[in-house]
Amino acid sequence: MKCLLSSVILSTLLATASEGNQAVRIGKRSDVLVGRHDPNRGNASIYTSMQEMEAFFTDEIEYVEDLRTVYEKKLISQAGKPVIAAYIKSFEDVVGDQEENETFVHNPLNAYNLVRHIAVGW
Repeated sequence: MKCLLSSVILSTLLATASEGNQAVRIGKRSDVLVGRHDPNRGNASIYTSMQEMEAFFTDEIEYVEDLRTVYEKKLISQAGKPVIAAYIKSFEDVVGDQEENETFVHNPLNAYNLVRHIAVGW
């Protein structure tokens, strides 16, 4: 029974190691399997691009509001008005009738359109 259990454990470890898990090292030391353990595993910060996109969208809302203020108070030349108006219109086309909150960018199509607006908008 002990031999059967050892072979099952060994085959499970070999299957895990062959799947690309490099943290498992199989070696014999007094008939005991030794595996390396990373003490820092699971303690790192989690980075998500959604947080960055939410902040980016919030910044863009503020930026467009500033552009609207500049446009309405006529603080730009006549030559600059069409450019600013086109950028504001482009942003309004991206947002449409949707709410302007951070969940806007959770939809992949909205996120794509926002990045496209920024890249092509100027």
